[in-house]
Amino acid sequence: REGPAMARDLLLLAGRGAEALDGWDVPAFPLKGGQIVARGVGAGPEVARILQAVEARWIAEDFPSERRVAEILDEELPQRA
Repeated sequence: REGPAMARDLLLLAGRGAEALDGWDVPAFPLKGGQIVARGVGAGPEVARILQAVEARWIAEDFPSERRVAEILDEELPQRA
């Protein structure tokens, strides 16, 4: 979440080399709020909550594919009766 500079600093503070970050790009989160609105959620705080929940799971799962992000979104969307 903080970017490569922070990751490098944390590795160095932990006494580890930062070479693993050479050439590494921060993964781009493949979901936007408009995609959530298009799925029937009204714009506003609920979209932000869902977006943050999906992003947290995306990070925890080590940046999976867009297909997996879509599955996570399905799981996070409120159930419609």
